Amino acid sequence: MDSNTAQPVPDGTPGVLVLTHLDKQAGPLVRWWTGDIVVRTARPARAGARMRGSPAASRGARTICSSCAG
Repeated sequence: MDSNTAQPVPDGTPGVLVLTHLDKQAGPLVRWWTGDIVVRTARPARAGARMRGSPAASRGARTICSSCAG
């Protein structure tokens, strides 16, 4: 996603990796803004994969929970 507009970016453009839990049984739809910068690719997923590849361009943080890091 574009870090300024929170809109999807076109293939080949760097954007923030956002994860969404799609197996929703109950409760709100939750999205995680990872802070990692990736480049979305137009190539199809490898056999057996559930999503297309997105090589990381840079990390947003070095910890999973940056507010928890001592």
